[in-house]
Amino acid sequence: MQVRHLLTYLISLPKTIFFNFRCLPINQAIHLPIFVAYNVKLLNLKKNVVSIETVVKFGLVRIGFSGTEIISPNRSLIDLKQGKVIFKGKSVITKGCTISVTGGTIILGNNFYANRNCFISCTDRLVVGNNVLLGWNVILFDSAGHTLSYDGKKKIKMTEEIVIGNHVWICAEAHLLKGSKIADGSVVAYSSLVTGYFVEKNCLIGGIPAKTLRKGVSWEK
Repeated sequence: MQVRHLLTYLISLPKTIFFNFRCLPINQAIHLPIFVAYNVKLLNLKKNVVSIETVVKFGLVRIGFSGTEIISPNRSLIDLKQGKVIFKGKSVITKGCTISVTGGTIILGNNFYANRNCFISCTDRLVVGNNVLLGWNVILFDSAGHTLSYDGKKKIKMTEEIVIGNHVWICAEAHLLKGSKIADGSVVAYSSLVTGYFVEKNCLIGGIPAKTLRKGVSWEK
């Protein structure tokens, strides 16, 4: 198993080098802080679309590796068409995850972990605090996708930021749509649909649409 992992990292070096020197300033890129798996699909990479706002060190961010083994992974995709991704610390974005930035800014706090096949799409602004865990198949989507209106006149707001506080666990299959805000220490239950503000800390949130199910909760990874 260890030999297989070592070989995977070795054959991922060329893509890792390309990604770092394509997206980061030279003084950061030389440390190879972002390790990218060989089979991650990369689209629309540009200089200065990725930023690291912490002490830069080798392998600080890993993309396209590991994840829960019983969940079959898709191919990871990173599409940085327009906007920015800011890493505030260590991040693990596992196999099959998609990150798409089409005009907004994604800010990921320290110790961010996204399990397999998560889908993160940002057109406005998506802020994630420290020590946040996403289960498999979680969706973060800050846009309505298409223009909608009532009586041909009043348009629904197309985009609105998503904010996730510190030490939050988003369980598998949960969806957070535009305008979602989750306070520190909270848990979003399996397969929930979140569309609103949850400003009280340490709550269990769940359901379709999501509501506060219990207060005063805590969790450990």
